Amino acid sequence: NSFIKNINHSEILPLKNFLRILLEDINDYGTLSDFTLRRISNLSITESKMKESASEINKLRDELGDDYLKKEKSNRKKLKREIIISIENRSI
Repeated sequence: NSFIKNINHSEILPLKNFLRILLEDINDYGTLSDFTLRRISNLSITESKMKESASEINKLRDELGDDYLKKEKSNRKKLKREIIISIENRSI
């Protein structure tokens, strides 16, 4: 969220759309692995680490793809929800 709202560094600007996708996934879908979430949480917003953070975000984008969340959303639409009701009959 800090990268999206507060950072206007030249290396981060082209990545803002992907960062919005990551934020939407984290807030609404939860499809990212713990390892990926840890990588995101280790990003630094300090000026001295900006290139390193941009590089890590680019690696994530290359690994996941720009449209990975669209694929997840379409897969979720195909799933049918089921309700399972169970009754236990015990004699006391």
